[in-house]
Amino acid sequence: MVCGILLIVLAGTYLIMSTEFEIGFVHGVPGPGMIPFMLALLLLLLSALYVIRTWKLTRSREEKFWTGDVRSLAICAAMYLCYILLLEKLGFILTTLLFGFITLKFVFKMRWFQSLLASVVLTFVFHVGFYNFLDVPLPKGLGWKVFSVLGIVTAG
Repeated sequence: MVCGILLIVLAGTYLIMSTEFEIGFVHGVPGPGMIPFMLALLLLLLSALYVIRTWKLTRSREEKFWTGDVRSLAICAAMYLCYILLLEKLGFILTTLLFGFITLKFVFKMRWFQSLLASVVLTFVFHVGFYNFLDVPLPKGLGWKVFSVLGIVTAG
């Protein structure tokens, strides 16, 4: 329930911030605020549905309001903070690889090879999607230099 309410607040804030960009169509092309606005609406709707569903379930079963583990919550929050702080220095590729691997291995308890493979695939998909298809500039950082030397990405 708490997560759902926090997501509603986040979605509302994101929705308000997305209106700072042009949302409508210009010459048949959506404005830069269209995708953030639609994502915020979707997150707001899904969060509201989640809160309603959770409220109905907890009311019918008379469950405790909070049964979560504070330690796990603190670890996840610290991991997100580290990701944000390391993104510029290490770059998108290396930071996302590390963050994905650590999350999959230690939070979701996946096997080493599965965690590594999934983080590589997800990082590749996100990079291609944002950098190549959407032309979103991503932080290059140290990871870009390392992968350029290895010939995995092109310098630029």
